[in-house]
Amino acid sequence: MSFEKLEVKIHQAIDIISLLQIKIKELKEQNTQLLEEVNQAAGYREALMRENEQLKEEQNARQERLRSLLGRIDKVS
Repeated sequence: MSFEKLEVKIHQAIDIISLLQIKIKELKEQNTQLLEEVNQAAGYREALMRENEQLKEEQNARQERLRSLLGRIDKVS
């Protein structure tokens, strides 16, 4: 193999390595962004779960009050 061919292959390898480094950087940035989105979604999920639990408790309290009122109406009737 001539020196020129070896030099061309070395330059090609360097170009490929440079492109791969750029791609790795892009993928790391994308990964960071996706992790932030996942964390944000998890936060939303937690907030929705708490709100859902609170609404269930409120619904149960209202149902109890309604049962109590219906019981009183039955006693009066």
